[in-house]
Amino acid sequence: VDLQQRSQFLTALHNNGVIRGQECHLRTRTGRVRTVLYSAEQVEIEGQACLISTINDISDRRQAEEALRHAEEKYRSIFENSLDGIFQSTPEGQFLSANPALARMYGYKSPEILLREVTDIAHQLYLDPAQRHQFMEIIEQQGYITNFEALTFRRDGSTIWILIDARVVRDANGCALYYEGTVKDTTDKRVAEEALKYAKAEAEAANRAKSTFFSNMSHELRTPLNAILGFTQVLNRDQTLSPVHREHLDIINRSGEHLLDLINGVLDMAKIEAGRIEVNRSSFDLFSLLATLENMFRMKAQSKGIYLGFERAADVPQFIYTDEGKLRQILINLIGNAIKFTDHGYVVVKVTLTDTSQNHHTQHLKFEVQDTGAGIPANEKETIFEAFVQGKLVRQPQTGTGLGLPISREFIHLLGGEISVQSTLNQGTCFWFHLPAEAKNTLPLSTPLPTQQVIGLAEGEPSYRLLVVDDSLESRQLMRSLLEPLGFVIREAKNGKEAIQVWQEWSPHLIWMDMQMPVMDGYEATRQIQQRSSHDPARTAPIIIALTASVLENEKESILAAGCNDFVQKPFREACIFQALQQHLGVQFVSQVLTPPTFPSPAADYLPSDHAETLEHLKCMPPDWITQVYRAAQEVNNSALMHYIEQIPERHHTLAHTLASLVHHFRCDIIVELTRQAL
Repeated sequence: VDLQQRSQFLTALHNNGVIRGQECHLRTRTGRVRTVLYSAEQVEIEGQACLISTINDISDRRQAEEALRHAEEKYRSIFENSLDGIFQSTPEGQFLSANPALARMYGYKSPEILLREVTDIAHQLYLDPAQRHQFMEIIEQQGYITNFEALTFRRDGSTIWILIDARVVRDANGCALYYEGTVKDTTDKRVAEEALKYAKAEAEAANRAKSTFFSNMSHELRTPLNAILGFTQVLNRDQTLSPVHREHLDIINRSGEHLLDLINGVLDMAKIEAGRIEVNRSSFDLFSLLATLENMFRMKAQSKGIYLGFERAADVPQFIYTDEGKLRQILINLIGNAIKFTDHGYVVVKVTLTDTSQNHHTQHLKFEVQDTGAGIPANEKETIFEAFVQGKLVRQPQTGTGLGLPISREFIHLLGGEISVQSTLNQGTCFWFHLPAEAKNTLPLSTPLPTQQVIGLAEGEPSYRLLVVDDSLESRQLMRSLLEPLGFVIREAKNGKEAIQVWQEWSPHLIWMDMQMPVMDGYEATRQIQQRSSHDPARTAPIIIALTASVLENEKESILAAGCNDFVQKPFREACIFQALQQHLGVQFVSQVLTPPTFPSPAADYLPSDHAETLEHLKCMPPDWITQVYRAAQEVNNSALMHYIEQIPERHHTLAHTLASLVHHFRCDIIVELTRQAL
């Protein structure tokens, strides 16, 4: 025992003869210190003074008391410093305890004031008796309640949203002693959620307004285009037109198609932003697609004096499975841009097989479009894929909407690929993208049909009555001009109300129905006609085909839901009109076969096999001469080419004859390729 304590014990024994329950510390033989209660009393036994002592080890009790004290301090710290309100209350609703956070939550300076003034939690914390009853019912039934949200008053009369978690503490007999739990102020969260809901509603309203705008814009722009492109088709049927007039019609048609491409670009971007673009995969011939694109752009490239080449690796599969339409649009956008911004040199399209995944049927194709054009400034590379943005540093203003690259990127992403670009100002640009595409061994067999032009109804065909409903006079005139000469009987209506009247009086076999019209639109007119037909057994329901200028998917669904049998999109091709008549009425037509236009074969078909000998002869010529021929061919300078051809020695007369023939047949592109290989 501590020496000082020992001295105190001896003094107490000397004075009083007894020590009662004195706490002290003893050190054991092993060195451990224990807390004990020490009691002692002096007695005389058989004439001798004795000391009877008891020692009670209370070390474990003291440790438990110390742990409890620390726990109480920790709880008190949590209780005092918690950001959430903490409470205890009687089942009747009187607060037993509350922490500072709860007091602040309700606008009180201290818990003491809150406990004094708020005596009924169930009444004070909820706005209406229904919530109070619900709270009491749940907590009594299951013994606890979680995430109970309510709107409650503060001291100053303002309201806050709170979230309560509470439980019932019961005695041994199961009777409720008190409630305890936490209260969280969720007002800020609730306000943020309401703001988010409002913002979402505003965004949805804006999207609906945008969709309505694009739908209306589509209708207003595509309707006159329907007349422009439609009447060029009607006029082209006239066999007496002079070549000059046909050329003028061709200019009108190309201009209209260009305007339609611009409109479709804007609408495609709108559908992309709205998430309405769908992927339609199918099997198709990749080689045929590339050849078609080469023929499409060859004249444009030659008119600018630049070389257009298509190259594909030997292992590229001919038949693949992906979205042909989107791949075609991507390549058209990239090749069109390359030619637009290239004034001299070349544009080359390359297709290679980069790798094969574990699925041996899926190929990863790499498409490259490389040019020697104006290039892209470094500060514009980050913005070229943004919608409605065009390069600002090109040397001359360019036409277009600036949507080609953004649409291409979105289409590539939809197909599971990525696009990249590398460019040097005034030297050229290379765009490339990778696409996964499932390889196919072949395509389903199909017999290609010759191009035909409908010239009349087949013998024995009945007199079909067709009603054309459209608020546009030009659109009605177009349909009349297209169908009446073939033998159809045509009547017109300029709105849905008139259409119903004509249908009741005339009973047409088929109705061409515009959907957006004043007085009564096509949707309502279609619904009424179909409804009245179903209630009149004596009347046969007509076939109703919508003529719509809209391209939005949800409107197509609405058109069919309204009762239309089919729809044809404006601007339409006459073949679509005839096909719809044949499908829905069984109309048989008389057609004449048209000779399709012929295109020069792609350079890849000539090289290298057909010109292997020519290439060998070229390699015998001086490099400077080959370089001059190469540059003249790039510039499509025929007079310069003939000048250089005249310099070819007589022993290479075959080379001279071949090159002269290529010049006469406007195949400078082949000369460019031959001289490039020779160099």
